[in-house]
Amino acid sequence: MQEARVPGANPTGASGVASRCVRGALGTHGRRKALRWLAGRRNSQRFSEVKWENWLVHRIAWGAMAEAAAYAQGLVLDIGCGWKPYQPLFNGRATGYFGLEHPGTQSHSSVVDVYGNALALPFASACAGTVLCTAVLEHVPEPLALLREATRVLRPGGHLIVTVPHMWMLHEEPHDYFRYTRYGLLHLCQQAGLEVVELAPLAGFWVTVTTLMCYYVMEVARKLAVATLAAPVVVALQGLGLLCERLHSPKRYAWMHLLVARKPDKEGRDGSS
Repeated sequence: MQEARVPGANPTGASGVASRCVRGALGTHGRRKALRWLAGRRNSQRFSEVKWENWLVHRIAWGAMAEAAAYAQGLVLDIGCGWKPYQPLFNGRATGYFGLEHPGTQSHSSVVDVYGNALALPFASACAGTVLCTAVLEHVPEPLALLREATRVLRPGGHLIVTVPHMWMLHEEPHDYFRYTRYGLLHLCQQAGLEVVELAPLAGFWVTVTTLMCYYVMEVARKLAVATLAAPVVVALQGLGLLCERLHSPKRYAWMHLLVARKPDKEGRDGSS
């Protein structure tokens, strides 16, 4: 797994996010836990996006975010919060959790704290210890402007936690503008004045290709009114994808990247000016 890290910046247990959460889902015990995890979320409004065809990527993303939450401190600002699916992971780590959504969001969430523009955040400078932005940057026409706003509202030493798609289908059209390589993310962070702490692909070829196949199968199955019959097939396909992922996993085909970046201290890391 290719990763970018700032030496000494990883909190205990927070490195190698992607590889560990995938490995944890691969064993027999992991598969049983994954199925219980899916069953417990399909009827929850908070996890309304979890479906038969995408339980695998949501499971991996949840595991990655659970480890990335180790970077959280102070107030968490969740940009594009939707139903705040990751808020439970920050309980006990953050002093507060505040969610912002765009007025035209398709999530129809009832737990949004404030509606506003991510390109001009309605928050004071240096007010937050953590900014969370999951699967949002692809829907923003000016991603650098969002990252600069996130940098502005972060206090020195605070962290930005981001997930963005690398290889994924069109969604939430027409507001679906970009896909991101690791190099594009590194460039954006440099332009925004952020230090990259961790940058990891979430899984590789087999997770990506089997999940996209499952989306297609369920799309057709729902049109033919046979979704109930197709559901066990797509669940099994994703399990097969996980098995193949253990055998060979080219990360350049990852469906998503996880980025953790840090706003530098004003005086520098060593306290010197």
